[in-house]
Amino acid sequence: MAMASEGGQGKDGDEDMGSASEELQAVLQPYILRRHKTDVMKKVPPKEEVVIEVEFTRLQKKIYRSIYEKNVLQLANNQVIKAMFVNVSMELRKCCAHPYLIQGTEEAQLSSQAADPNDLNTVMTYLVQMSGKMVFLEKLLPRLKEDGQKVLIFSQMTRMLDIIQDYLRWRGYMSERLDGNSSSTDRQAAIDRFNTPCDDDPHFDHSPFVFLLSTRAGGVGINLTAASVVV
Repeated sequence: MAMASEGGQGKDGDEDMGSASEELQAVLQPYILRRHKTDVMKKVPPKEEVVIEVEFTRLQKKIYRSIYEKNVLQLANNQVIKAMFVNVSMELRKCCAHPYLIQGTEEAQLSSQAADPNDLNTVMTYLVQMSGKMVFLEKLLPRLKEDGQKVLIFSQMTRMLDIIQDYLRWRGYMSERLDGNSSSTDRQAAIDRFNTPCDDDPHFDHSPFVFLLSTRAGGVGINLTAASVVV
């Protein structure tokens, strides 16, 4: 700063920097395409956001009420330490996503229905019927597939992604997945497979129909241009 204030050298330095910046832009211009958001958005259809309230299944209602009633007195009397409150909140969130995320629920449910745990169709049917969100996906995905859409499904819980992935395999839907365990190589390969169609007719396209993403791993460096629906 002392040198810049002596003899007007600061002004000359600013002019030199401006000249160098212009020269650099001229050199890079043939190699870098710069677009403003306003230019790009003209080619992108407007986002349509639809909020759908999904009803609890009977099992979800039962488990949610059980968790609440078990802890309501302590919550009301401010006897809950922060760690316990977080645990209760997490159990309720699991129940909202799928009751099978709560340890022992799947085994107890199959046992109460005298269902054969080795019968895939029976197991998967219960997996769908026990969660309101899975019931919704069971209705939504066939319609989107018929319309030639490609779908992104996000979840904060990787175990929920496991459940959805099992369901997609059962229904024969091709899918890709990206979570915290995905390497950078696998990550890019999955993105490329999802974005590259294998057939001109979307109804007979053998490229992945669904991309499963964890919210943490799917927020940075992802370019899924083929997707048209986000769940």
